Amino acid sequence: MTEDKIAYPQVENADLSEVLYADKLIVSDSFLVVINRKAEPFFYIYDADSFLFKEKFGFSGNGPEDFLFPFFMNQTDSVSEHVSVYDVNLASFKDINIKRLLAHEEKAIVSSSMPSALIGASVLVENNHLYYGNIDSGEGLFFVYDSILNVRNWISFPSSLLPSEGDFTVMNSNRIAVNTRLHRVVSGMRFYNKLYLYDVEKKEMLKEVMIGRNPIFPILEGQSINGESQLCCMETHATDQYVYVLMQRVREKDWDNADGEPSRIIVLDWELNYVKTYQLAHHTNSFAIDVRNNRILYTAANDEGHTILYYWKETFDDVK
Repeated sequence: MTEDKIAYPQVENADLSEVLYADKLIVSDSFLVVINRKAEPFFYIYDADSFLFKEKFGFSGNGPEDFLFPFFMNQTDSVSEHVSVYDVNLASFKDINIKRLLAHEEKAIVSSSMPSALIGASVLVENNHLYYGNIDSGEGLFFVYDSILNVRNWISFPSSLLPSEGDFTVMNSNRIAVNTRLHRVVSGMRFYNKLYLYDVEKKEMLKEVMIGRNPIFPILEGQSINGESQLCCMETHATDQYVYVLMQRVREKDWDNADGEPSRIIVLDWELNYVKTYQLAHHTNSFAIDVRNNRILYTAANDEGHTILYYWKETFDDVK
């Protein structure tokens, strides 16, 4: 894949008041919800249209409305004004009803146990009774878990990746995007400039794509990754038409000081055909798609280390 269609989006700045360090973003109906990592509370809610602050919630604890280390669970069929969260340390799901929470009503957060097969997931996508996900030290590239049958099936590592040594498979850590209508999953690799397209119904790989002319792969030192290893895909999101892959040009050892290395977002269709590349003006480790407002949003840090939200207009039915 040659990145020969580069776009430089004209972004607008939406300074998120209140939140100190936005780690992850999700848009649910008319709300933007942010996970804050460096201080409590964990969650901040904004109006997705105007970015006006509305509420913050979520403190450390073991109760049904408490959190320890939460992640957003992506849903292929979003529930209006609901946000699904899984907490890896509590091994639980949390369904958050934003309207109830803003009205300070009871049962705004409903907790349920997480199946043991999903504990430790670094990414989860929910579609009814099926869960698509990955565990960075897992048995394969990604898994499909059927909650009715209580069966987890792993997709084997492609032969083009370095073989794992025992249980050391973190070098193959990846992030996935799912299209349940097409029964397809795209996997973007963290330490490889590789993308893989799978048909999960037929359980077969449809396509493998290398980004650029020269292969990138992890540099190993026994059972650890050398800090000189380059990071590639860090996050994926998708619409019905396109896959959006957040790519970096930074070494693993420099990740904590990567502000001078702007990120980019590669857009592909569901055949893994290249569409375009958005070259960002900032480094980001998180972005979100707001189809309702025709926006792509991403976070960056200012000189004080506080979060700035940037966004630009996007027409998702035709990004070409």
